[in-house]
Amino acid sequence: MSDYVLMSDSTTDLPPGMADELGVEIVPLSYIIDGEDYDDVWGKVSEDGRVSPSAKEFYDLMRSGKTPTTSQINESRFIEFFSPHLKAEKDIIFLAFSSGLSGTFEQAVSAAGRLLTEFNKRKITVIDSLTASMGEGLYLYKAALKKKAGALYEELVEYMKEIRMKIHGRVTLDDLQFLKRGGRLNAPAAFVGNVLNLKPIITVDEMGRLIVLKKVRGRENALSVLIDEAAEIADDTKNDPIFISHSDCPDTAEKIKEMLKSRFGTKTIITSYIGPVIGSHAGPGTIAIFFSGRERSAAHP
Repeated sequence: MSDYVLMSDSTTDLPPGMADELGVEIVPLSYIIDGEDYDDVWGKVSEDGRVSPSAKEFYDLMRSGKTPTTSQINESRFIEFFSPHLKAEKDIIFLAFSSGLSGTFEQAVSAAGRLLTEFNKRKITVIDSLTASMGEGLYLYKAALKKKAGALYEELVEYMKEIRMKIHGRVTLDDLQFLKRGGRLNAPAAFVGNVLNLKPIITVDEMGRLIVLKKVRGRENALSVLIDEAAEIADDTKNDPIFISHSDCPDTAEKIKEMLKSRFGTKTIITSYIGPVIGSHAGPGTIAIFFSGRERSAAHP
């Protein structure tokens, strides 16, 4: 029986230290803000001594008018992270950021193909998460627990394929101007949405692409809709974990957490900041919940 490692990228947005606790390795993506290039890690010290912004600093920069950009991770980055494990005679399962939102999956597949010509006795499986942020984080969490329970390589690959379409997310944004700045919403739509206090409820479809499910008026209504969506779709809101991610609105995240506990008695709720790569597009004030439920489909995303 060969040993193997479970890996993913930094858009899982897991809380600090959680990846180590789960025994998984994270490949950091990157972003640029205020002319500086950083890894997608809060407060990381680079080789040249620069320190990446903290979560609070990053979102304050966005509030002040700075527009962060993200760059495509390349094949060589994955080769850098995959190679040491292959040399140590370990196989790899890599969970990638949704192919509907990024080229991360394709670059990881390309790197795997190149490496397997050299390490032809090893295995690399790259799985498209078809989700993002702590939806990807919840997916990785479930996979890591399965691995810790003793799942063999092929067993874990099959399990991850089996649960992929059962990972759901519901997201609401507080200010549409940040989508406009990033070129993902035109100026008139952002203006009208903010004037009317419209809050989109967003999810990912079966292809891992962002779609707007509905628009509701007001922040409080939007938060209630997130909970209602979980009630309708989730398998077991009491015993299954629910993940909450937010872009510098911890009070709102805590409010959602208390709403979940009050309504469902949810036992495990894990909260974390939305990281820089996802946050670059969502902007401050975004809140999201992620949970397991019925199969995602075109009819029921």
